[in-house]
Order: sequence, then structure tokens, then C-alpha cells
Amino acid sequence: MTTKQRTLVSSISFFVLVGMAIAIPSSKFLMSLFTFLLFLIPIISGEINTIVRRAIKNKVLFFIFLFFLIHIISLLWSDNIDYGLDDLRKKLPLALLPLSISLLQITERQVKSILLFFATTTFVLSIINFISFSVNPLSDIREMSLFISHVRFSLFVVFSISIFIFYIPKYRFLFIPVLWLLFYLFYSQVLSGFIALFFLIYVMVVFYTKERKRIFFVLTSIFLLIPVLFGIWLFEPIDMNYKNYQLYEKTKQGNLYTHDFKYYSPIAGEPIYINLCDKEIREAWGKRSNIPITGKDGLGQPVRETLIRYLTAKGYPKDAEGVYRLTNEDIKNIEKGKTNDKEGLIARLYGLKFEVINHSNPNGHSLLQRLEYWKTGVKIVLSHPFLGVGVGDVEDVFQQEYKNNNTLLLPENRHRAHNYFLTIWISFGLIGVIVFILIFYYSIQEAWKNDSFLYVAFLVVVLSSFLTEDTLETQAGVTFFSFFITLFSSTLNKKER
Repeated sequence: MTTKQRTLVSSISFFVLVGMAIAIPSSKFLMSLFTFLLFLIPIISGEINTIVRRAIKNKVLFFIFLFFLIHIISLLWSDNIDYGLDDLRKKLPLALLPLSISLLQITERQVKSILLFFATTTFVLSIINFISFSVNPLSDIREMSLFISHVRFSLFVVFSISIFIFYIPKYRFLFIPVLWLLFYLFYSQVLSGFIALFFLIYVMVVFYTKERKRIFFVLTSIFLLIPVLFGIWLFEPIDMNYKNYQLYEKTKQGNLYTHDFKYYSPIAGEPIYINLCDKEIREAWGKRSNIPITGKDGLGQPVRETLIRYLTAKGYPKDAEGVYRLTNEDIKNIEKGKTNDKEGLIARLYGLKFEVINHSNPNGHSLLQRLEYWKTGVKIVLSHPFLGVGVGDVEDVFQQEYKNNNTLLLPENRHRAHNYFLTIWISFGLIGVIVFILIFYYSIQEAWKNDSFLYVAFLVVVLSSFLTEDTLETQAGVTFFSFFITLFSSTLNKKER
């Protein structure tokens, strides 16, 4: 290629990379389009040999290619070939993006622009999501993300926070989007985002205090203590002895209360169904809401159960008096399916505690369902530890294992592992796990050696998501991973500072 041609290809490449950075948080169609355009660049340039040499020399990209190759090889021991081929189609960015991006000569300034385009797009979309939800509230706050999965978007929010923080010394005004995105993350209640943010904060502490051993030791101790204290609070034993609670016989209207100790409210600190007059709440609710007490709320839950939990959380009597004390906003919350008036992270934490305490039925409870997924996944791993079941049979094996175990999960809630390390072991066995770990071993080594904070931040966000999600099983997840790990590994071999 002539110098003029190289300049033209470089300009087009930068435009396509910026387009991909904008597409990842905003549009599946645009992700597919820009993936295809990036794939065309090395074909047009005719420098396939250059790509191969660079891929062999770059250990991170080499093991990503090897990981994709294992997907193909595992079809040999898969029975469901159609499912396996569909999975390979979803994973194509693992092969195409490293091939394309590794060829490009991207400058440090261009990388900065690409990162800021991604973060700014995420920031703008978060505002759109929030306004849309506020103007026309949806039943489930998890539907607040209009463009892609709320889980994936929460990861993009955390990574964008790290990008803005990194460039704040140059652009002071970036503290505004940082504050907004922190608020958005708190408001959206996505557990995966909270986990990613926790690890990101710790990495920032490590990164900027590693030369000050005393400060590093103190802050590390605090961060290790936080999950311990949270675990103690979450799994604190509950005493359901009826002698510990004040039980009343009659309401102010003279009707009898009933008392049931089956479920417990962590907010109120007492059983949900004690001091309950069902007759009165039915009559009073009919005068406060157009949704019948026998109907369903916005989340498809029985309105009666939501009302009783809400009254308990507020500390109101579960009778006519309690229903009449509810504000109009409280009534709207109940109609939407909210069982308390807490917001953001606090609501999510209390929701988790409720699940742990009242764990008889996992359906509809994300933590309990995940525990079922993980337990089922571990059983499959123990049955196929070395080669796994093959990429095509993961779904079938999970469904069969659920039947064998007589799971309490309803058919619509019987999903895969929701832990990507476990999914890899189930799919490809121990060899697949080792290859996958080597990708991150060399990535972390490369990022740390080059003092690349944003590279480290990206790896932390991705790795934390693997704990509770099958991140690379979705188009947005696999494109996000493939795009940025290749961008950093191929172009940030210089120090960012």
C-alpha cells in the first residue's frame, strides 16, 4: 500500500472504531454493522500476513483466538449442532474484532477519543433512560434501559465512570457526568453494576496507593471488611418465636386479627402476616385503587401480597386504618409492584435479604434463582470435568439436570449458569477454563506493566460481571469485551501518563 492509501485506510478505520464505540451501548444493529465494516478493513488492505504475525506475537490475542477455536472443536462432542452453530455466530466478534483492530495503527490520541465517545454515549443514553422512566414509569425498573440489557448497560456505566475519572485532571467538567452516572447506577438497582463499581473503587485504591504501603494496607483492610460485614448482615439468623412480637386481638373497628409467622420483613423486623385483618384491607383497598385486591400488580404479583408487605415495611397496621394512611404515591408504588418505598441500592439490598430469609420458593427472586443455577452447574461440571459437554449441548444438559433434580424453578426460570467461569467449564471442560484464565493473566500482566489504569479498570469490570452473568453469551457483552480488550492490547503498549 502507498502512503496515501495507508492514510485513507487509517482515517476510515478511526471513523469505524468511533462508530463501534457509539454502537456498543446503543444499538445491536449498529454493532453488527460496524463489526462487518471492521472485518472488511484487513481484506481491503490486503495485509493478512501482518495480522497473523501480530496475533502470534500478542499473547492476549493468541489466547482469544485459541478460545474461539475451542468453541469450534467442541462441536465434535456436541449433539445439538444447530445450537452450537448459533452460539458460534454470536461469538464471531471474538475472532473478527481482534483480527481487524490488531492491524490498525491507532494513536494514543485516537484511543482517547474512542473512549470518550463511548463514555459520552453511555452518559447521554442514561439521561434518556431516566427521563423516559420518569415521564412514563414502567412496572419494573429493570426495563428502564431502553436500548440494551439493563445488566450490560450497568457495566458500561461503571466503565464510563472510570474513563471520565481518568480524564478529569485534563477536563474538570467531567466530574458532572461522573456524579450523574453514580446516581444512575444507584437508582437503577442492578446488582452486577454495584459489584463492578465496588471492585473498580478497590482497583483505584490499589493503583494510586501501591507506592504508599501503609495507606494501601489500611484501605485494603477496609475493602475486605465491607463484604464480610455485608455477609453477616445478609445471613443474620432470624428468630421467629411468637413471644418476641406484640400480637393484637382486634382492630379499632372490632374485627379479629390473624397471625401467621410464615414470612419475615427485614425492613420492619417482624413477620409479615401478623396482626392482619384481611376483611378490612380488602374493603379499604377497593376505595383507594382501581385494581382489585384479587388482581395483579405491575410485576404480575398478587396485589394483596404486595399491599401486605408494603404496610408491614411502613410499620402501618394491616387493617383499614393502615390502608387509609397510605399516600397516593404509596398506592402507585403498590400498583407498580413495589413492596416498600425504598429506592436504589437500599431497595436492592433489602430485596436480597428478603430472598435469603424467605427462601422456600426461588421463583421471582434473582439471588435464589442464581443459587439454583450455580448448584445445577456444579453438578454438570462434576459429571463432565475434562472436556465439558460441548458448546452445542449446554442448554439441553441444563434442562435435563433441572428435571433430574425436580427443581422448584418454573420452566420459564430455568436458565443457564449465570456465572461465566462455570459456563466455560461446563462447555469446554478444564482445558477451556485454563485458556480463558490465560487471556486475563496476560491482559492483567500487560496492563500493569504499562501502568494502564483504564485497561485495568476495563478488565475489572468484565471479570466482576463473570461472577453473576454469562456476559459473553450476549451480542453486547461479547462485542464490548472483544472490542476494548483488543483496542487496549493492540494500541496501549505505551504508558497512558
